[in-house]
Order: sequence, then C-alpha cells, then structure tokens
Amino acid sequence: MKLTSILFIVTMLFSLNSFGQVEAVEVDNRVNQLLSRYQKQKKKNNKVDVYRIQLFSGDRAKAQAVLSKAENSFPEKKSDIVYDQPNFKVKLGMFLSSNQARAFLDTMGKEYRKAYVLKESVSFNKLIAQKEIKEESENSESFDSEY
Repeated sequence: MKLTSILFIVTMLFSLNSFGQVEAVEVDNRVNQLLSRYQKQKKKNNKVDVYRIQLFSGDRAKAQAVLSKAENSFPEKKSDIVYDQPNFKVKLGMFLSSNQARAFLDTMGKEYRKAYVLKESVSFNKLIAQKEIKEESENSESFDSEY
C-alpha cells in the first residue's frame, strides 16, 4: 500500500514537471509584418481608399436604367446605386489606383462620355467582395472556354 502511494506521488510529480516545460517558437518576420499591418488597418476603422467610376447622377428611374445597362455591359465589375440627396448616383468598379480606373474608363466607349473617376473610402469587406466577384467571373469564363 505504501509502495503504491509513493509510486503514485512520484508519477504525479513527473507528469506535472512535463506540463511546465515551455519551448521557444521561432516566428517568421513576415508574420509579424502581416500582424502589424492588420492591426493598423483595424485602427483605421477598416476603410480602404478606392477609385470608382461614376456613370450617372440624377433621378431614380434613369439611375435604374443606367445600372441595368452597366451590369449587362460590365458584369465583372460591381455596380450599384447610391442615394446622395437629392440624386441617385450609379457607380461602377473598385480600383486600387486612379490609373487603373482611368484605363478602364477609356475602354468603356462613347456611351459613358460623362462618366468620371472619383475617390472614396469603402469597407475592406466590400473590396474583398468585389475581388471575389471578379475571380468568380474569370473562373467561369475559363471553365466555359475549356468545354
């Protein structure tokens, strides 16, 4: 009986000692850079500056018509209507640089002569959603071309 209790106590001491061991983990410097970037982004209230193309500003009926035309012409770009009193504005795409937005504007043709590039802040999640829409359309095009 005494031997089993001593054996039990010794076993418990060894097991507690193994839980107390700590090993140093080496972290890649890039992970720290990403974490600091993430924390800075969170502090900025999760907003990102993007460039969009404004196609129209006016009444609701015309804005709906311009929106549906833009969605048919450019399905790979996110387009939406924003109400900014007293006008409804149709905006297209989210570009990370003004040069990208201007280049796309140049390819749009004469139908959108009055369109122009503007800068605005959007949530990071909206930007990611736009990127996912673009990737889905590219994947479906490559899938269609294979078959």
